[in-house]
Amino acid sequence: MSNRRESGTLDREKIRANLLSVEHGTILGPFRLRKDGTQIGHRSIIIQWQHGKKEIVWPQKMRTARPVIP
Repeated sequence: MSNRRESGTLDREKIRANLLSVEHGTILGPFRLRKDGTQIGHRSIIIQWQHGKKEIVWPQKMRTARPVIP
């Protein structure tokens, strides 16, 4: 994500305005900011190691395995 390039400038206020105005795609999912600069839109995942393999157990729509409760 290169906001300097998307904003067309090195001006900090214009870069900030660009960051606040759009949703950015990242390898971790969508990234957005509130007007106060607080991050929103990022989705966390919960993983478990199961049988030597890393599995996503939450959120359900990304799940690669059911959670194992010891």
